[in-house]
Amino acid sequence: MKPSEILRAAKAKLTSETWGKEHSWQRPGKLCASEAIMAVAANDWKSWSAVWDILMPYTGKSLTNWNDAPKRTLAEVHAAFDAAITLAEAEGR
Repeated sequence: MKPSEILRAAKAKLTSETWGKEHSWQRPGKLCASEAIMAVAANDWKSWSAVWDILMPYTGKSLTNWNDAPKRTLAEVHAAFDAAITLAEAEGR
């Protein structure tokens, strides 16, 4: 899958019912941004790394820490994914 496709599919997994903070084992049925990407990219670490590079300008070096910030909202997570999708598509990725 192309990074833009992974980002789009991962974003779709993050809804008001499914998005969460911290690790999923601490809150069954919830996914953080990193976990959503991993769920889509599976074991394709090359693609996961490319997605990470595209998201980094919007989230900083630690997607997990950014996602888990106390005041972080799902709307902000979606906005970062949207910006990264736009960038990836503009670059043909």
